[in-house]
Amino acid sequence: MAVGGRSTPTICRPELSRTTLGLRLLPLPPWLSFVPPAVIWAATTLIASLALALVLQFVLLRLVKALARRTESEFEDVLIGITRGPLVLAIVLAGFWLSMRALETGRPWIQMASRWMGAALIAVGAYWVWRLFKEVILHYGERHARRSETRLDDVLLPIANQFVPLLLVLLAGAAMLQSLGVQVSALLVAIGGAAFIMAFALQDILSNVFSGI
Repeated sequence: MAVGGRSTPTICRPELSRTTLGLRLLPLPPWLSFVPPAVIWAATTLIASLALALVLQFVLLRLVKALARRTESEFEDVLIGITRGPLVLAIVLAGFWLSMRALETGRPWIQMASRWMGAALIAVGAYWVWRLFKEVILHYGERHARRSETRLDDVLLPIANQFVPLLLVLLAGAAMLQSLGVQVSALLVAIGGAAFIMAFALQDILSNVFSGI
């Protein structure tokens, strides 16, 4: 806009886009014309995620569990039991996170809520990986070690049981802090240094084990 022969920059107010997260919003009916499109999209996303979580919890996973009982192996039952809760919770959190993303209009509390939802998703994923490691990898590893005559399993499994959960907590904590906007470059360097120290400390133990095989 020109004022006194000079052009001044035009201040643009942030407006809600007709597209959210890359998806074009459908036209609203006349009786909902007063509602911002992003609010409709956020509510629809949240309701859809809750409905999907309910269907998954009470229909699909029960059907899969019933089919898994017909198999001779218990691996499927264990895997379903480990995955059921975290998967349903992750779908609900993802719905809340997408809803917060749809409502991002520069308001600090919405941005902070979106970051916390992302951090919660990371925590759920880390919890699932920990249970998978503990109840599947370690469990079947110990069963194999009891049938095996080698000493390698008897040494490696306790080491993995001690250090893998610690490493998982450190990595998940760093990812959660990164999601919350905290710079974690120094923490990642510290994790790398700790991993190097642990590997150096275990060098003699592993060398003795491998030399005895």
